Amino acid sequence: MPNAKDPDAASAKNRRSLFFVIVAIAVLVIAIVIVFFQRPTPSSQAVAVQAQAALERKDTQLGLLLSARALDNSLQTGQTPIPAAAEAAWQALAASGAGLLSGHENTVFAAAISADNHWLITGSDDQTARIWDLTATDPAANPVVLKGLGGSVFAVAFSPDLHWAVTGSGWPDNQVRLWRLTGADWSTTPIILSGHEDSVSVVTVSPNSHWLVTASRDNTARLWDLTASDPAAHPIILKGHEWFVVSLAISPDNHWLVTGSWDKTARLWDLTAPDPAAHSILLRGHDDYVSAVAISPDAHWLVTGSSDKTARIWDLTAPDPAANPKILSGHTEPISTLAISPDGHWLATASLDHTARLWDLTAPAPNSIVLTGHALSVTALAFSPDNHWLATGSADASLRLWDLTRSDLSTEPVVLHAHANTIWTLTFSPDGHWLASGGSDKTVRLWDMRPNELIQLACQKVGRSLTLVEWAQYLAWQPYHSSCP
Repeated sequence: MPNAKDPDAASAKNRRSLFFVIVAIAVLVIAIVIVFFQRPTPSSQAVAVQAQAALERKDTQLGLLLSARALDNSLQTGQTPIPAAAEAAWQALAASGAGLLSGHENTVFAAAISADNHWLITGSDDQTARIWDLTATDPAANPVVLKGLGGSVFAVAFSPDLHWAVTGSGWPDNQVRLWRLTGADWSTTPIILSGHEDSVSVVTVSPNSHWLVTASRDNTARLWDLTASDPAAHPIILKGHEWFVVSLAISPDNHWLVTGSWDKTARLWDLTAPDPAAHSILLRGHDDYVSAVAISPDAHWLVTGSSDKTARIWDLTAPDPAANPKILSGHTEPISTLAISPDGHWLATASLDHTARLWDLTAPAPNSIVLTGHALSVTALAFSPDNHWLATGSADASLRLWDLTRSDLSTEPVVLHAHANTIWTLTFSPDGHWLASGGSDKTVRLWDMRPNELIQLACQKVGRSLTLVEWAQYLAWQPYHSSCP
């Protein structure tokens, strides 16, 4: 019998071929979808650029609406919002007046946020401090003004147990005041801590809320017992420095206090000793003022920054913490301030050379990543509590946000222009919701760090959605829908 094709076999073969073609097409489609949704959509980037262009044209309303749309587009992918979208939203909100805390009549030198994220305190050269309610619908409304301070307020703090707000005043007042947050009339009845003979430059409270430490230009630091019935009585005076004491840090385990001075030294004081003033460990080596100090979250490392353009890393777990510090060189002008990230990974140093540097504290020999772009001295630093952002403030009046989750940390920072002069202080709220900045333009700015809330704020500020005409001009590739809730 001659060979002939079996119709059923041929049909089965065709079905198998069709099945494989369908599977291949499905795999290809899935791959395309995965690639598409694993990056910010082109429309997000394009709309963010259009939002920034609108702001340059001074069209703040359109900039707000387009930045909200760009943020929403990127959030729909489940990815981190693209920096250009967040930058446009922050800049548009600032241009519209959102987040502006006004009222101080001179430079704002200091700011701190309470451990429960409720209060922001700011200290100013106008001889007042102000306390702002961050839980209010409008934090700018009705701040509590702390008056009668008798000098510039260079230092502010909250105790972690939420009992006290602290202010430190300059000459001729030279006093520290404790404001009881739990009292009925805490804004007018402070406890006055007297004794310093020159300006109070820094204040800090130990993590266990036992000690308030104050540093002064009278060459001393003082320990005040916040657990005592009268915290003003019997301070412990820490002597030994031969010039102004300008920086303080307490280790997270409440063991060590470090003081930094213009006498080119730092000193370690044991807070667990029966008399912390009886002995200090002298840290020598810097050739100029010790302008900044910090202790790592694991209490392993102490870092000192100096006007000699270097930072030094001291091992607090060594038998002799004063021996063999690591020297970090690279800055070409004095170091103004420094900070350590909450996870202990990064040290950030700021300098009058217009740069900040990031140093990897987990590396045996830390090398620096140089963060460039500021046009003048870098004057303030802060890490966000989730280790996502490093904020830098400058005498060029700009604020930069560096994304620490990027592979290249030194590129494409978010650049924000809202202040009109030097930024002296930056602080994040413990929950990461707010970043506060203050400076020589007499203002404080609150930056909302949550993308979803940025969208809501933008829409509330404008009070409308994009029109059909605006949508057709800027979002023609997407079907129209209301751009605001």
